[in-house]
Amino acid sequence: GLEDYVVVFDDEHNITIDNFNVLEKESINYYFTGLDSFNYEGDDVYKLEYINTYETRFNNGTFFIKFNKESKDKIEVGMYFNNNLDYYDLHADVGLTFSELVSAIGKHVWLQETGLTEWFIRIDDNRFSHGLIGTSYWFFAPITKMKYLGKNLYEITIDYPANEEGINPANDAYTTTHYLIYDPVHERIRFIDHDDNFHWYYPDKGATIAEFFESASDCIFSGSENMNYTFYTKNGKYYIYLKNKQYNFSNTFEVKSIKYKEYNQYEFTVLNGNDTETWYITYNFRSGHEMIISKPNLYDYAVRING
Repeated sequence: GLEDYVVVFDDEHNITIDNFNVLEKESINYYFTGLDSFNYEGDDVYKLEYINTYETRFNNGTFFIKFNKESKDKIEVGMYFNNNLDYYDLHADVGLTFSELVSAIGKHVWLQETGLTEWFIRIDDNRFSHGLIGTSYWFFAPITKMKYLGKNLYEITIDYPANEEGINPANDAYTTTHYLIYDPVHERIRFIDHDDNFHWYYPDKGATIAEFFESASDCIFSGSENMNYTFYTKNGKYYIYLKNKQYNFSNTFEVKSIKYKEYNQYEFTVLNGNDTETWYITYNFRSGHEMIISKPNLYDYAVRING
């Protein structure tokens, strides 16, 4: 993943541990150059022992390298931190081709990690679209060039057409180069847009009922209609507890099922006494800060106030 270490093997036996952050000007490097011993441990595992000059960071200079029998582009590296041997899955720093990158991103619509109706990204027939959910505020144009810069970072060139006056001022045709990170391990992308925002985007897949309640439980969502909403599980069942702050009455509803629609919108099947109701809830389970609740006789916007 992008928050893990980069391990570089060079000059026959040197190891460099790069604790990097993509697009940052500086990274922290640890160099291991004094190889004391090299041994084969069996089962495709090799043990390398170096002189440790970073005693405040590493317990020792011992590394275990395990090769992947099924892929030459994957290895496991074991390092000692806090007296524990931790293994990291590492992938070769090999970028995708133009068609591979377009195909990978084009499999999904991608939604911004935060917010309910923020930005989305999609690619259709090599046309890159970046816009606000539920609006006509889009930027879309063909990708004409792509360059891999290393460490999952790509430079993509997009030719935007001329536009008449609209949501944006009229503009002539222009070409812009954007930075884009594609992280295939965690299936996410990061994109620098026209306003120099640099957000994470995830596939528009939605949460399961268990994931939804894990994200929304153990807190209170305070609505604008004098309502508080609490999501919780009990004995393997899922419930929503509503309390009116003004009139001090409350009710509990059992959630029988949820169905993900798109763009952070869910359809809830809810038991109200002996009757079944359909609720619609817009919620970003990755950030979990706010939601829109639409149920019979109520439409409300609520924000998390604790938890």
